[in-house]
Amino acid sequence: MGEDRQPRGSDASDATVTARLRWWLPLAACIALAALLRLPGLGARPLGGDEAVFSLIARQLAHGGGYEQVPPMHGPLHYVATAAIFRAFGESDGAARLLPALFGVALVAVPFAFQRPIGRPVAVVAALLLAVSPVLLYYSRYASADVELAFFTLAIALTLWRYLQAPHRALLYLLSALLALAVVTSEMALLSTAIFVAWLHYVVARDLFAQYRDRGAAAKEPTHYERLGLEPGASAKDVRLAYRGLIAETDDRRAAEALAAAYRALADPRRRDAYDRRLAARAVRATRAPVDAPEPGLLARAVLFASAGLIAAAWPFLRGLRERAGLRRLPEAAGPLLVMALLALPFYGPLVEWLPFVGDRGFPGQQPVYYLGQGFARQPGGELPVMFGTLAVLFAAAMLAGIAWRWHIWIICWATFYGIAFTLFSGFFTDGGGVWTGLWGTLDYWWRPEAQNTMRADSYYATLLPLYEFLPLAIAAAGALALVIRGAARERVIVLAAGASVALLAVAPPSAPVAGAHRADIALLVAPLAVLALRIPDLPKFFAFWAVAAFFACTRLDLKEPWLAVQVALPLTMSAACVVAEAVARVRVPALDVPRAPRVRLKLGAAAALATAAAAVVLAARVGVDVSSGTPGGSPADARVELLEPAVPSRDVRDVLAALRQADAASGAETPVVLDASDRFARSWLWYLRDRRDLKFEDMRKGYDLPAGAVAIVDARDRDQVRVAGAATAVDFTQEWIAGSSAPSPAALAEAVIFDRARDAAAVRALRGVAFFPQPAAVTAPARSDVLGARTGPAR
Repeated sequence: MGEDRQPRGSDASDATVTARLRWWLPLAACIALAALLRLPGLGARPLGGDEAVFSLIARQLAHGGGYEQVPPMHGPLHYVATAAIFRAFGESDGAARLLPALFGVALVAVPFAFQRPIGRPVAVVAALLLAVSPVLLYYSRYASADVELAFFTLAIALTLWRYLQAPHRALLYLLSALLALAVVTSEMALLSTAIFVAWLHYVVARDLFAQYRDRGAAAKEPTHYERLGLEPGASAKDVRLAYRGLIAETDDRRAAEALAAAYRALADPRRRDAYDRRLAARAVRATRAPVDAPEPGLLARAVLFASAGLIAAAWPFLRGLRERAGLRRLPEAAGPLLVMALLALPFYGPLVEWLPFVGDRGFPGQQPVYYLGQGFARQPGGELPVMFGTLAVLFAAAMLAGIAWRWHIWIICWATFYGIAFTLFSGFFTDGGGVWTGLWGTLDYWWRPEAQNTMRADSYYATLLPLYEFLPLAIAAAGALALVIRGAARERVIVLAAGASVALLAVAPPSAPVAGAHRADIALLVAPLAVLALRIPDLPKFFAFWAVAAFFACTRLDLKEPWLAVQVALPLTMSAACVVAEAVARVRVPALDVPRAPRVRLKLGAAAALATAAAAVVLAARVGVDVSSGTPGGSPADARVELLEPAVPSRDVRDVLAALRQADAASGAETPVVLDASDRFARSWLWYLRDRRDLKFEDMRKGYDLPAGAVAIVDARDRDQVRVAGAATAVDFTQEWIAGSSAPSPAALAEAVIFDRARDAAAVRALRGVAFFPQPAAVTAPARSDVLGARTGPAR
């Protein structure tokens, strides 16, 4: 018998290893693909203006210069981590982009870390789509915090989902840490936090509504005695023996949890007395209320759904009201709802300024003025009493609700969140004012009119995303179409009605009453509610709700920038992964005895489907590589112009730097450099001239006499204002290529086609400069860039 058992055990072991490899190999392949697309050639493109400023702040921190939190520069995490990279690997363009590249690779691994709650097929497809996403790939090779925020946001989303599947307090602690890291990465974390809180509110409301609807059946719920099969007078020993016998035979998780709750309530005398009193009160209520309670009306449903979050927050204080409504237990989703909402609540404090009797009075640090070479200067304001009063109320309310909920869990969550947030906002306790600037000044600044400096059309993301995220968009559209064709009547009506409503809002003239002035607000309300009304599984509903809410929320914001597309591309990709996994799960492989002809057709159809999918993935990867490599179709002529980054630095910048080094070699010493102090022109040069000891800034518009032996780098529009003493060589160069329309309008698709085919010079303009070198310097003029030969726009 032993000889017979061994092969079977060996076969089972081999089968287990094979099954594990079948799922771990895709993980390794996706991570390797992500690394291959993101890590090589990080320094191929020169740093642009924003990248240069971000890298300079990190460099200052790496050199011990400290950190000062200012809202326009987003959060401190990117600078702290990049400073560590500079200390470890030195300062270079590639090192400045290494952190987002590493986070971009780690982002691909996040679905695998949560493959149990979301399912392995979803994890594999999501990882592949994340790896080849052009938007995520581009910003993984861009020196900013956008992909870092995407990593923390996806980790928060999947931690929430894991908790809803299997609640455990350790996940709440992890959620608090991830939320803090997201907040100190970028202010856009507040947007995703609001979306997640809205979803949890919906889950809590759904659970409370089910309890309210079934309130008449509360008397039929088994008691703890009945679960254990005991009489009310049973001894503690009987309780223990009954529990041990039943728990050993129970495989269902929920049943095991119910038995454990019964044991905890009956094994301790004091708990049993309290439980017996509750049983007596339940019996009294059962005699007063009919067993078959009437179906709740529309008003009752609306009130319950609207107030679910408040009910969860005030649960310990609403005992009488809860008993009359039949709300017997706090839903599991209330845990993460309270943790996220209460921890983030003070960050939304500046919204109090919307009240007419408050208004915006100016907060110190919210209007930083950047002086080239001199750091930030703060402007004073008169908002401190409003800030302190509002924050005091919000902190007190959050602490009261958290302690009343579960004080031992809440204290750890609060300490974890604010320990991380205050440490980083204060620059590791070197700038106490950074705490208030991060806590209050973040949202306070970004709601101000001067921060909303890109008042683009509401169609911005609707025209930008299809140029790059065409693959997940096509998959999501196919999923919606499947609901219309094969879904139930309810799903068909909801999808068609929501689509028609959004379309009508999009074409409504500005003069239309209500819709013309508030189309984005109405769409932000209608589209997410339509998703929640669908009767589809919770996982695809969650990602679809996230994607739709993020899209319309970004559309609603006055600030419309291409980097915000990351906030939409991430949930859109996860939603597409759910659609693909569901479609694959519905495929049924026929039996082997199917006739030859149908079997051949089936194989051909499967091969065609796989080939189409592979071609789509390769096309997306190719677009991502072309977009993020910075080269025009592989040509070294100059940088691409992309709508994802409308102002692209030219390679002429490096040629001018090479000429500057030649001038240093010719003179035998470091040549003094004078830089035109125009903000847009000088930002990139601040990074590349960071180690020059003799660097000055001058406003060339007012006229400037260049000293003998110095080099001047000037905006070409100011070249006539520069008076050179003695002989000099003037080198013309292109600093940036700028898309003719950095804001996609309804004509942006046609413009992108022009970028790819016609190469119309009018579609791209240049920010040009001129460098004056002293004679007799051995200067090699930079190669002039030919925009008509540069490949621009997304590849086809």
